[in-house]
Amino acid sequence: MKRVLLIAAFSIAMITTSMASIIPTESLMIIKTAEVEVSLVDIVQKDLFQVAQYSPESNSLDFVTADEIRYIQIFSEKGELKFQLPVLSRKVRISKGLFNSGEYRLGFIMDGHKTIEFTGVKVK
Repeated sequence: MKRVLLIAAFSIAMITTSMASIIPTESLMIIKTAEVEVSLVDIVQKDLFQVAQYSPESNSLDFVTADEIRYIQIFSEKGELKFQLPVLSRKVRISKGLFNSGEYRLGFIMDGHKTIEFTGVKVK
């Protein structure tokens, strides 16, 4: 019985954690405009991005990173993989046209990183 309760408590904790908002607090915001917001998951990620900006002229998100980006993954609000785009560069431009209004996650698969570096994206 003790084991069943422990498993149930652990399962509830995991579900609660996974349903947390994908757009973190204001202090982790790296792009904030009237059209789009991009934020980090963890403050440690600040060193990953040398440039992060929204370009209204090209209607795109532009990133320059410290390490080479192998792929970028775009996940929907529900966690579904929508796109996986090969990059093989430190610079990437992502068209805002790939997104409808809503919340997304960008996963940066980078050289020398064992885990995917995620950012939250909110398109207005």
